[in-house]
Amino acid sequence: MSSVIGSEPERFGLPRAVDALGEAARQAGRPGFVWLAGLFYPSVGIGIGGIWDGPVKLMPGDPGVTIVGLDTSPQLASVLDFLVRAYVPLFALPFIAVLFLPLFRLVAGLAKVGSAEAWQLAAEGRRNPRLRSLWKLGEGLTFATYGLWLQLVLMQILAFVVLLLPIIAATRHLGLATEADRIAVLLGIGVLVGPFILVFGLYMLALSVLGQLGLQSLAENRRGVSSALLHAWRIMRQDPRATARAVVAELVLLVVALIAVRAFAGIVGQFPLSDTLVVFFQLALMGFAGVVRAGYWARAYRALGGLTPADGVPGLAAA
Repeated sequence: MSSVIGSEPERFGLPRAVDALGEAARQAGRPGFVWLAGLFYPSVGIGIGGIWDGPVKLMPGDPGVTIVGLDTSPQLASVLDFLVRAYVPLFALPFIAVLFLPLFRLVAGLAKVGSAEAWQLAAEGRRNPRLRSLWKLGEGLTFATYGLWLQLVLMQILAFVVLLLPIIAATRHLGLATEADRIAVLLGIGVLVGPFILVFGLYMLALSVLGQLGLQSLAENRRGVSSALLHAWRIMRQDPRATARAVVAELVLLVVALIAVRAFAGIVGQFPLSDTLVVFFQLALMGFAGVVRAGYWARAYRALGGLTPADGVPGLAAA
């Protein structure tokens, strides 16, 4: 059991990870404009929403990237259509995201103020840092942060093309006439393609964690994109169990957020404009969760062995 939750001598045990999440939540607890930057901070998950969904949220139309779209589908066979709608826009994302470069600078600034010390310095005696403080701290990191995001998206597209696209393409061209036939085929190939889907899901999860640690490395050390990703990979590889515990702790944030949204929707369900209230609550909660996530991964980055200029290691430039 100790190998799962982590004993005291081990690196970043689960109790310590939960404590770090609580500290980050208290740090971000007071509403402020910093939550606007939190709206676009990357999350940990599977799919483009788990890599970096800020630019996706601003795309015109419905890119079909949210898992909610799958839940509302009435037929099992529509999973294939959902997957196609979900990932075709990925090929256009790198070009569309260029329009939102200022967001990447704010995200870099938010990553930079994640730790308790940096938060206090950036706040300058206030409870929260101002957006202009994040903007200043993100100076020079705009294109590097965009490059980090772009590499993650391209790695995701490559995995999708290699692992899932051939299966989807083959199934869509079987010419099945009835819904029952399509469902039967899906169930039949499930045993065969299940391992591919599992590998894809684990790969995407690892990629999102790589992005979190890479973003912290980039913001703290102002290193190049490839160097930041390599540094993040070395952190993950040196203690995979501790990295897995860091991910488990963030799932607590996800569960709490989902419960909060459901509870709020139930409370205001009978009020006028309840749908609008729920949307505003979700936006505020997403902003808060993004700030919490920045603080949490800043702490996790250090606990897992990530370096900053404060460690006095030659070659790390002070920000």
